[in-house]
Amino acid sequence: MAFNVTFYTFSKKENSTAVPASGGTTYSCVLKDGCSIINPVIKLDLGPASGTPVAFNYCMIPDFSRFYFISDWTSDKGMWYGSLAVDALATYKTAIGAASEMVVRSSDEYDGRIQDNMYPMINNQIFYSRDGSSNAWWPVHRIIEIEGVSVDFVDRGEFIVGLLSYTDDDTSLNGGVNYIGFDYGGFAQFLAKIFGVSDLEVPVLMGVKNVFQGVYNLTDTQAYNLAYVAENPYTDYIDSITWMPVTSHFGDHTLQDLYFGPNVIRVAYRSVDVKEMVDFTWSTSDIPKHPQSAARGSYLNLPPYSEYSLVLPRAGRVNLDPVLLGDYSTLTVDLHIDQVTGQGLYQVYAGDGAYVRHLIYMDYVPIGVTVKIGTNKAVGTSLGIVSTAIGGVQQLLSGNIAGVLQSIGSIERERQSPGSGRIGESGGYNGVYPGYPTLQSHHLYVTDEDNDHNGRPLMRVRTLSDVPGYIVCQHGDIDVACTDSERSAIKRFLEGGFFYE
Repeated sequence: MAFNVTFYTFSKKENSTAVPASGGTTYSCVLKDGCSIINPVIKLDLGPASGTPVAFNYCMIPDFSRFYFISDWTSDKGMWYGSLAVDALATYKTAIGAASEMVVRSSDEYDGRIQDNMYPMINNQIFYSRDGSSNAWWPVHRIIEIEGVSVDFVDRGEFIVGLLSYTDDDTSLNGGVNYIGFDYGGFAQFLAKIFGVSDLEVPVLMGVKNVFQGVYNLTDTQAYNLAYVAENPYTDYIDSITWMPVTSHFGDHTLQDLYFGPNVIRVAYRSVDVKEMVDFTWSTSDIPKHPQSAARGSYLNLPPYSEYSLVLPRAGRVNLDPVLLGDYSTLTVDLHIDQVTGQGLYQVYAGDGAYVRHLIYMDYVPIGVTVKIGTNKAVGTSLGIVSTAIGGVQQLLSGNIAGVLQSIGSIERERQSPGSGRIGESGGYNGVYPGYPTLQSHHLYVTDEDNDHNGRPLMRVRTLSDVPGYIVCQHGDIDVACTDSERSAIKRFLEGGFFYE
């Protein structure tokens, strides 16, 4: 039986639905005996003067309603035989295009939030840094010249001192611990008042000195040293000292009285409200993004392609989960400091703050520095020191001059050696400066892509004709009236990747 076959010279990919738009050359052919419609062999008689059909690589047999690839031409006794292989994608293009399937990858449409594992990371990276607010939370230290040598000098901040005393302020708690704030100058003046020899001629001290001198016939210096060790009227009142790297209350320190039991000194200070926090905030509206994310997808802003961290005063480097930053461009850091303890609370938020403000990190960090100062006697040991002194006086009355000199000498050393006792615990200034957060990011590049031939992740149900170009389907089982072998071929192409053209 003879039938018409339209032949083409047609360039197309094996995994494409493309068909010739028009044209072609039609010949009458017959089917070689014993072949199938999936892989038929056709016999073509062109005659001795008509040339060869070898330029044709594609054909369509209307009687079979199928397109075919021509895999080979052979000649035998003046006849040409064409070996054909059915093109299932082209033959059933309409049914394929009408199918709605889960599209895994597409060159026409994509979702940049989905991680694309086709392209690996490469050893090419970039770092970004954002300082956010232009001004530091607290002033940085300054460099001064001392005898031609440059020295880092910290002359800012405030000392918060807890005292078992009361102040001129109406809120002062009699019998409890009250907190006062000194600037650097005021704190230096305060220390001079409680430790300086010339400033210690207060009634209680002078009274004790006179008793020792009158009863035991000691010199002025010996009696004063003994009285100082036994009855320093100030240091036992100091409960704590914390240095705060802040200047929010500068200008609030005024010269006023400070009461230590019956004794009074006049220094510049302010009364501290223990309920009041010192608050700071920092923000950047330019969270660094992966340099390829705009073109390739926001998944590159997530691990393992991107890493984020905050460098916070005193807390050091804090890692942030890139997933929590998401597509946000604004990051805010709030710091609340307890004036009494110097304890700071960090709260880090993602979002613009107007509509979105997600807490993504919080931690308690010591911001203030506890200060340790030396005293002339260990706190609470006055009775022991006095008993030692009285023992020396008793030796004097018994005629033991050597014992007296030894006792008085030890008192002199005790009196002149600050540090034999201490108030507070030693802290450190590491991490206080610079006084502002810094956001840092690290990004690894991925290889170049070939979207036309590989597509990008989509993971959406689509009518296949609506997403032309390269497509990979999650499932290639579609409803189509065809042979089983053609159905298998269609399934293999849809799941392995094909071009809807």
